[in-house]
Formats: sequence, C-alpha cells, structure tokens
Amino acid sequence: MDTQLSALFMPMIQDLPCKKNKWGRDFKMNKKIVASLAAAMILSVAGSAFAGANPYVDLPAKHWAYDSVMKLSQAGIIDGYGDGKFQGDKLMTRYEMAQIVAKAMAKSDKADAIQKVVINKLVAEFTEELKSAGVRMDTLEKNQANLQFKGTMLVRYQTKDYPNDATQTDNTAGSYRLRLEGKTTVSKDSYFSFRYVTSDPMKLGSAGFTKYGLPGKTGTTTKFGSEGTKASEGNAGFDRYSITTKMGALTATAGRQALVVGTTKTIVDSGAYSFDGVKLATKFGDVNTVVNHGRLVDQKDIDSVELSTQNGKLRYGAGYFKLQDNATTVTSYNGTSSLGKDMMKILYGNATYNFTPKFSLDVEAGQNKANYATTANKFYIITGVYGDQTLKTKDQSNIAVQYYEAGKNSLGLDSKGQGLTTLDTAGSANGFKTLDLSYNRAFSNTLFGELHYVQVKDKVNSTNDYNYVRLNVNFKF
Repeated sequence: MDTQLSALFMPMIQDLPCKKNKWGRDFKMNKKIVASLAAAMILSVAGSAFAGANPYVDLPAKHWAYDSVMKLSQAGIIDGYGDGKFQGDKLMTRYEMAQIVAKAMAKSDKADAIQKVVINKLVAEFTEELKSAGVRMDTLEKNQANLQFKGTMLVRYQTKDYPNDATQTDNTAGSYRLRLEGKTTVSKDSYFSFRYVTSDPMKLGSAGFTKYGLPGKTGTTTKFGSEGTKASEGNAGFDRYSITTKMGALTATAGRQALVVGTTKTIVDSGAYSFDGVKLATKFGDVNTVVNHGRLVDQKDIDSVELSTQNGKLRYGAGYFKLQDNATTVTSYNGTSSLGKDMMKILYGNATYNFTPKFSLDVEAGQNKANYATTANKFYIITGVYGDQTLKTKDQSNIAVQYYEAGKNSLGLDSKGQGLTTLDTAGSANGFKTLDLSYNRAFSNTLFGELHYVQVKDKVNSTNDYNYVRLNVNFKF
C-alpha cells in the first residue's frame, strides 16, 4: 500500500500547484495534506511506529491526518511552530517544503526504489531552495544505484524504387537496431560510459569504407531474420567505452567515443560512427569550443575543432575537420589513382534560427579543401521544422522538410542511411541531391514514429536515381 501511495504522489511533482504572494510562491495544499502525502512517500524512511503525547494542541487525535503527522514528527521530518501548534490548514511556502525534502534526503538510505525516485524529483523541483539553505546536493546521490541505462530500439520498414532503371527491383525489407547506453559514476567529477549495439559498422574495416576513407553507411540496422554476421550488416557488440572527467572549465573524454562533426550529421553520422582518441570541451566567454583528436579503424586519423555560440534566437558555429590516411602503403597524391594522405579537409559552418516556438530553420554548408578536391567540392543542407521542435511527450508532432546537395568531391559517406553506394564508391561518385519530407509524432513519452518520403538524384547519371518510403518506429527507454 505504501508503494502504491508513493506512486500516486509522483505525478503531483510534475506540476506542483502554487500561487504568488509577497513572500514568494506558496502551495495550494495545506500542511496536513502535504504531511499525509509525504508520510505515504517516505513511510519506511520515517518509520512505522510512533509513541508519546500529541505535541500539537490544534491537531485532534481523531483527525484524518493525525497518524501521518505524528509519524513524520517523530522521525524529525516535520515540526510545528514552537507554540504547540501545527497550523495544518496554513498554506506551505516552498522553503517549508524544501525543509521536508532535505530531511527526507538525509534519511533516504532507508527508502525503497520508488521512494528514492520521488525524493529525487522533489530535489529537482526544490534545487534552488535547497541550495539557499546550504543543503549538500550529493546527499541523496550517495544512496542511488551507480549504474544507469538508457537506450533506443528502432524498427524500420522501407520500400525502394529506381524509376529510371528497370533492372533494379524494389527491396522492401524490415530491419531493427538496438542501442543501449550505460553510465557509471567514478567520482564527483568523472564517469565511465559505454554502448552496446546490435550492428556496429566500424567492425567492417576496409569493407565499410568509401572513396574518401570514412565509413560507409552499411550495417547500422539488421534485417529481420538475419544473424547479423554478414559483412554487409556489421556485428553486434560494444562499440563505445570512454571515461569523462571535468577539470574546472575543461571537460575531457578519452576512449572510443562518438565522432561528432557539425550539427546535422551530414559530414559524419555521429550516431553510428566512433573514433579512438580524446575530446576536449570548454567555453571561452560565450563561445563553446570542442576539439577531437584520434583514429578510426584502418589507420585513418581524424582531427577537428568547432566553435559555436548563441545570440537570442540564433545559434551558429564554424569548424574544421581533417581526415588523413597514415597507412604505410599510402602513396602521395598523383592527381588520378591516389588521393594521398590528406583525404578530407573540410571547412564548414552552421546556423539555426528559431523564428517562433513552432518554426525553425537549420543550415549547414562546407567545402573540402584537400588537394584532389579542386572541383565539385561543396555541400549544403537546409532543414525546416514546423510544429513541436522537440518530441518528448504524447501527441507532440512536427513536419520536417530537408534538402541537401553534395558535389562528388565534398563528402565521403552517405550520412543519411540512404544506401548511396552507387554514388559514393571509388570511380563512380557523381554527387547527389536529396529531398526528404517527414512527419514525426510522439505516441507517448517512450514511443515515437517517423514517416519519410525521400527522393535521391544522381547529379550525372539518372539511372542511379531512386525514391523510397521509410517508416521508423522508435522505442526510447
């Protein structure tokens, strides 16, 4: 029964009712109601027995809230006003409620899992009041489970059509992908994280690389009925494991981690691909700075730096990304068959402007400055989103329109998972144009759907053109 009451208490924390007065915000709940709910929430913390005389002359023993008030009073979680009165019909201030939360935090080692969740939510709501009172915010954290998990399960259905090539057949297929992330606290300023995936494209090695040395998009999902062992599908396993620590204004991450370049995943699909190395992040005034240095598989070295900031409704940034092939067998650039060690040198910029809470426009563009990329070396992508800008709760939705164009010497991979193998393989890359129309909806806070219609056009050979309809169903937990 105590657990059930605790669970009933939890939704109230999502939207704590309050009103304004000259002393600040007060709850629209009197002290007796709060005490009763708090007793249900932390009954095992307070203890189930009490004894002694009634210390409150204004609270009769036959009152419905008497037992709850006595339990919390005996446990030292609530008290009266020092004059023998409890004043249970008086509205509580946020600071009075914060005192109850602070005392519950101090006794949280005796609470069960549900009660700890409730206390955590109360701590989040009353953080400022608790800090003002000098309460250490790590009191409760010491009593929490150290290992935390979150993840996504994607189920995908897709039908594909080549309108200008009768030899290509419709490859309707279903596939899935699991990405499970774990995180454990090492110290106050450090944590270790890892990720398990059902399909890891980085395990493909040379077979997974495209003309410019970046990983191809093959292998991010596994077809229904497949064991996921074919080279074209990648393999299940742990694809990331890193340690992150904060040293003043500098945050450093070392190990195998996400390769994030830009904001639109056009240069690299950061959800799929990782690198071994170090990331340093800090802030100079209003400017965020991120530096990456490390290596992909097959001796492909990466370096990048990105600066970003925000001014009102405008977020913008610029960066540089370099990819080098440092294998001993690589020959110098000769203008034809060898690209040389410098495989990509991309200068790029991006900006997002929120015109209204329901409409935003995002732009990213760049140019490959490597020796061989003297022509057709630019790319750009424009995305407009109308509706809820982030989907978190039930019935939130938006419509997105995305157009992007890439020259044959601008990008090294199909970052959108559209299977552009005929466009990106060595010797046949022509560049492409893509239009993506999508409707996105949250069916709950854990279930999300995406419906895409996409047109892909080869900039030189129309027989490589194709269209597809894709349905993504995402379960987030």
